[in-house]
Amino acid sequence: MKNRTTPAVAGKKLLDWLTNACGPDAVQDNWPLVDELCSLADRLQETRRLLRAAAGPERARLIRSEVALSGQFLKVWKALGLADPDGPSRGPGRPSSFDREDI
Repeated sequence: MKNRTTPAVAGKKLLDWLTNACGPDAVQDNWPLVDELCSLADRLQETRRLLRAAAGPERARLIRSEVALSGQFLKVWKALGLADPDGPSRGPGRPSSFDREDI
């Protein structure tokens, strides 16, 4: 396994969890995605640390960054097959009142 960078605390914890949950062979076979996921976990941890002390425009910038990083994390998480499969969706909007039988 080649690391672009050495994972920090969040990335190391995630790598340890993935290795225990999925096995070292699965981690090795998917190393580019695993490495990216650990990197995103570290960046999220650092962003959240900075966010605790930020105020004003800097806080708003960090919140936007946190949302973007969370979205990227979720995409890689799903790409690795770690997310629960999506259930059936009902689509946007409220349910129709015509479907109710108690009216």
